[in-house]
Amino acid sequence: MSKSNKFSANISEKQEEFQKLLEKFNNMDDPIERYMKRQEMCEIKDFLSQFDILIEVP
Repeated sequence: MSKSNKFSANISEKQEEFQKLLEKFNNMDDPIERYMKRQEMCEIKDFLSQFDILIEVP
């Protein structure tokens, strides 16, 4: 696999991971769990922002 394919795959994985976290976040009631998911989403947002991919964290 070339470097650009690995790079694209890594970005796609991070975007998928963010979507899964967002789905879990939207279905949670516990404020502590929601906070933890929000922190995880912020980490992914920071990673993706390095590549000019902007996402919103609730």
